Amino acid sequence: MKKLFLVLIFIFISTIVHAKPILPSELFTSPFINQVQINPNGTLVAALFTTDDHSKLSLMDVKTKKIKTILDFNEGSRLTSYQWINDEYLYINYYYNKDSLKGILKINFNDDNNLGEFHKISSPGYLLSTLPAVKDEVLYVHSAGNALDIYQLSIENFIKGEFKKEQEWNNLLSDSIIYYYVDAKSILIGYTYNKKSSEVTTWYRKPSNAKWTKLFTWKDVDYTFKVMGFIDENNLLVLSNKDQEKISAMKFNIPDQSFSEVLYQHEEYDLLAAKLVESGEELDWVTYYSHGQLVSKYFNNAEEKKSKKIKEVFGDKQILTISRNQKTKTSILYVSASDDPGAYYIFDEQKNIISLVDKTYPSLEDITFAKTQVFNIQSDDSTLIETYLTTPTNYNNGVLLVMPHGDPIGVREVDSYNSKVQYFASKGYSVLRTNFRGSSGFGKNFQKSGIGQFGQLIEKDITTAVNYISNKYHYTHTCSIGASYGGYSSVMLAIKHPEKYDCVVAMFGIYDLPLLFNEGNYRSKPEQRKAIAKLVGEYSDDLKEVSPVNLIDKINVPILLIAGDEDSTAVIEHTNRLYYLLKKHNKDVEQLIYKGVGHGHRIWYGDRHEMAYIDDFLIKKLKLNPHQDEFKLVDIEEDKLLAYSFSKGTYVSKNVDLETYYFKKAALNGDAAAMNDLAVAYEYGKGIEKNLKLAMEWYEKASDGGNAQASFNLGQTYIDESLGLVDEKKSFESYKKAQKQGFNARAILAMGEHYCRGVGVERDLEECLSSFDLDALKKKDDNKNEVNKATYADVDYRLSRIFIMGKLSVEEIEKLKPLVAGKYQKPVYEFSIKEKYYGSYVKDVELNQYEQGKMTDKIPLVIENKLGIEYKLREKDNIDLGLNLFFARWTKKEKNTESFFPDTYYLLKDERTLWKSKWTISEDDHVGDEIRYEAYDIYHHLLYQRTFTLVEPLVNP
Repeated sequence: MKKLFLVLIFIFISTIVHAKPILPSELFTSPFINQVQINPNGTLVAALFTTDDHSKLSLMDVKTKKIKTILDFNEGSRLTSYQWINDEYLYINYYYNKDSLKGILKINFNDDNNLGEFHKISSPGYLLSTLPAVKDEVLYVHSAGNALDIYQLSIENFIKGEFKKEQEWNNLLSDSIIYYYVDAKSILIGYTYNKKSSEVTTWYRKPSNAKWTKLFTWKDVDYTFKVMGFIDENNLLVLSNKDQEKISAMKFNIPDQSFSEVLYQHEEYDLLAAKLVESGEELDWVTYYSHGQLVSKYFNNAEEKKSKKIKEVFGDKQILTISRNQKTKTSILYVSASDDPGAYYIFDEQKNIISLVDKTYPSLEDITFAKTQVFNIQSDDSTLIETYLTTPTNYNNGVLLVMPHGDPIGVREVDSYNSKVQYFASKGYSVLRTNFRGSSGFGKNFQKSGIGQFGQLIEKDITTAVNYISNKYHYTHTCSIGASYGGYSSVMLAIKHPEKYDCVVAMFGIYDLPLLFNEGNYRSKPEQRKAIAKLVGEYSDDLKEVSPVNLIDKINVPILLIAGDEDSTAVIEHTNRLYYLLKKHNKDVEQLIYKGVGHGHRIWYGDRHEMAYIDDFLIKKLKLNPHQDEFKLVDIEEDKLLAYSFSKGTYVSKNVDLETYYFKKAALNGDAAAMNDLAVAYEYGKGIEKNLKLAMEWYEKASDGGNAQASFNLGQTYIDESLGLVDEKKSFESYKKAQKQGFNARAILAMGEHYCRGVGVERDLEECLSSFDLDALKKKDDNKNEVNKATYADVDYRLSRIFIMGKLSVEEIEKLKPLVAGKYQKPVYEFSIKEKYYGSYVKDVELNQYEQGKMTDKIPLVIENKLGIEYKLREKDNIDLGLNLFFARWTKKEKNTESFFPDTYYLLKDERTLWKSKWTISEDDHVGDEIRYEAYDIYHHLLYQRTFTLVEPLVNP
């Protein structure tokens, strides 16, 4: 059996992989499988599966391994957590848009027609306990205003929302803020908060006992006190470092309010968790980090042997038991490492067999990730600084990124899979992280010694590690990069050691320490100032000496500042102040502000964007060699992501220069879509000097590369008289190419215009008519040219061009009338126009609306003002003016040119009796330009014409 155990394991974990670049869309995304739990009976495993940002909660039969989806999370909804109530019901917490919701899912695993029945729970509150010892009942905390009531009710009543008085527990805490329930001991725990004294007190009682007993009170406690379980009614298992250097497993006597015994203490590390055996008489296990790896120490020989056996199979990977069924001796294992994003396994302890559920990132299984080395580096005062170095597996660009962690007190780095570290390693960077003083896990004194050491001892510890690693491995460049406190630290490292650092990337950071104490009314409160002082030290002028905003003259390397405009932790004012001062002193600084983002990104798109921008910043500032050819797909994906973001302006502000810069990078790497976008930039001068010749070259390249939009754009440019490149045959062929490449039905409409007008192709009215039959096109089974909103919007434009420019005979017009007759039951084709107003329209900025100006055809050139006309239709033969139909266009003749070139076409067909048409003055217009409005009936009779001339605006004295 043991041999079988080993064989099964190696089937799942022994694969040969090769180093290659990682697409950011595959690296920064939700895991394929997550939140794996086994049901109480040990027969089903529930898991959240996510593909393309679409999540499904599914069940897997432990025996057959058959998987069925029971709950779909559509766009706008996402699962936050769930738990088994029993084998038949799941309790679900989820978000829909921004609302936090909950419900119960009834499971019918064997009924494929009705796998699950979802019932939304609208009663405010939270599930307290599934009551494993009581059949089909739950404990629910019902929140009514500030009061918390506890109900013990049937699942059926819970679903119905029937909370009856006889189901309510009595003798609850009147001022409780939260409750917990210990199923194994049937003990209720409650927390209360005293606003006046700022005290938090923990209480407990048995449901059978009305009396509450005080467990512990917190006020200005400077040590850890974490309850892990009840040994008996008078004693707790607590993780604490009171009167101890390390957080240890200790026995706490409730009546005496004292620690009576140290049950387990590690010599070097703080404990993270501890568990008692079921009887509560002794420790079952404890966990702690050793050299960055999570270690579970078992006190039961059988469990220890089992743990060692599993570790022999998985090697140095970290193994976490995340769900266990005591009845069937079945466990869910999560196995991962710094160079492995992990996988979930089912461990059948009775049969001694492990089988794979699935890998968290199966799309990355062919990737060789970078492994992390752990160093213990001795500081000047002999303190050991635990340091992590992750080096590239393949391409190495010779750059060391020093990455201080955030907060900085009470958190730590670990030796586990880190997507951002792996991103940089895949790009050739080495990444160094340290557990400097202030970090958790190394004892009380180690953590406390970091308080008030911003820009001082913390950075000294980091520098100790950097010097050691640099001497050992030798790098061409070194840059500091970090977020939150890490952003501050990154700037301070470059200030204190200018000879060491070549650039800085500081994200979501704080750069003016005194500002922390008075950022707003909330931060100015005494309790908040006290909390801040526990991190940075007491408020004093000394803080200015370690604030980057006061040390601008010492920042002499390129620096990138990244922030979120909704950050309430490191308010954006910190970044704005530092950026302003750096720009004022002509320093090399860039700023990237994310819109709608707080202290870090909530969506994966933000991480992809941020990492791509940073990588490009590093390459530019360090003048690194371009990526190897194998990185092309990665570079294209990143450059297009950045380009579109600066084009749309939804997540970051619009920036035409950056938009074009990144499109050009992607185009030069061979991406046809980016080539088209670059061509557009050259044609219109977006972020780059206007160059029609280069625009056409890039359109041609993109079209030859298979980009249908580029082919369509070529068709447009070859028929645009204003560009001076008219080639009607090339225009038709380009539209035809776009149609074959799968462009939407606008390409067919454009070809239809050519057929109608007989330009670039022989006139064919039958082809013209069929090109505009969109209903017939939609019905074609083999249609690859989508009929969308843009198609319908283009119809009027094309028809206007046909009837204004088509040079059609009366006979041909009659044949083409079906193109427009379908728009009305009885369209009218002959009438005349009476002018009512012509002149300027002046913008009222405050009201954001336009008012009529002077009635004149001499229009002052004021950007964003308008010029235009208003007119009525004159009756002819008592026609019904509600059914008229005519065509109009704006044309423009630039100063010192001979011809008017068409700009905009209209098919006018609405039922207004007063018609208006306006031209918005833009930066493309100049003094001396003439702008003309023309209106024609269907027979090409000129009904109306008005020409405006742009003149110098009046200057107020």
